[in-house]
Amino acid sequence: MKDRLSALGNRRVGILHGCLSHHTSYEETVAWANQTAQDQAA
Repeated sequence: MKDRLSALGNRRVGILHGCLSHHTSYEETVAWANQTAQDQAA
């Protein structure tokens, strides 16, 4: 469980970093697009 929480935290920090670096707003459909595609494939 701890590994999952760490992975989720790292993902969110990465998304925040991308938003701040590119001066863009957070968009859930863009931020989690890769994850959603993986979930649908499974």
